[in-house]
Amino acid sequence: MKKEFNFDWDVSGLANYTDQSSLDLISKAILEDPTANYVTIEADVKSAKDIHTIESALGVTQGSAGFSASGTTDLDKVSLSVSKMKINEILDPYSLESKYTQLALRPGSILDEVPFEQFISEEKAKAVAKVVAKQVWLGDVDNGAGNLSLNDGFIADLAADATRVVGTGATAGTSWNSTNIISTVQAMIADLNVDILAEDDLVMFMSPEYYRTLSNALFAGNYFHFSSDDTVNGEFIFPGTNVRIVRTYGLQGSGSHNDAVNSNDAVILGSAKYLYWGTDLVSDYSSFRLFYSADNDDVRFICRYKVGAAHLFGLYFVTNF
Repeated sequence: MKKEFNFDWDVSGLANYTDQSSLDLISKAILEDPTANYVTIEADVKSAKDIHTIESALGVTQGSAGFSASGTTDLDKVSLSVSKMKINEILDPYSLESKYTQLALRPGSILDEVPFEQFISEEKAKAVAKVVAKQVWLGDVDNGAGNLSLNDGFIADLAADATRVVGTGATAGTSWNSTNIISTVQAMIADLNVDILAEDDLVMFMSPEYYRTLSNALFAGNYFHFSSDDTVNGEFIFPGTNVRIVRTYGLQGSGSHNDAVNSNDAVILGSAKYLYWGTDLVSDYSSFRLFYSADNDDVRFICRYKVGAAHLFGLYFVTNF
């Protein structure tokens, strides 16, 4: 005996998917790149924030009687500014009626939602993450184009600091390739300021292409203390050092950056805690929404976020630009 049961969901008490997880999505979009695992994330920056530093130059003298003052305590600050970003998109559900996607549309002449909302939201988060990663590294207000002209990223910020160390071997006239990448990385590590050699957060950030070239060169060179399995997660400790090599999408194609030398992708080595990534995750200005607009009878995607970059102590960084 065949029976038919009719069920209907009562979801009036539930918020839309994107409303429930909008903060999670914007957080994921901004902080998904591996860079965020190492640099200092400075949240709740509305427009600009001062990062204060303190350094001591001690003066040691003979321990004779009396008080002989020497040495200085230097107080300084670096300003971390963020730029406001927004993404607005219309997702017209009515344009789906004549395509195979009509099968996923809800019955009725008024379409107030798009199908696969969760998957669309996740895809948007991934796409935004790639844009943000590029902006935080490659942003260049003076020379960038499109998305990369809206803010200054780490490359532009470091390039403006004359105290940074420019690796002489890393900026030689030849392009980075499989035959010279190991020795070039070693030369950059050798250029590190001795005061930070013992730090536990020394990181060399590089593009996915350079990361692949380096890991393949280490494997092909039969380094007995190096396993190719170590590189699959996008990071590994460079053999014989305490420097972690980290692959970031943000540096992909950085050879075309205005500050690049010999069209080589940018490589940055230093104490990662001195790189500051500014954002505003905890404010209402950061938003990620997919919603139906009754006034316009369409579905709209809105994303707002802020991004900025700054560094402390340029002398503790080695670059190939």
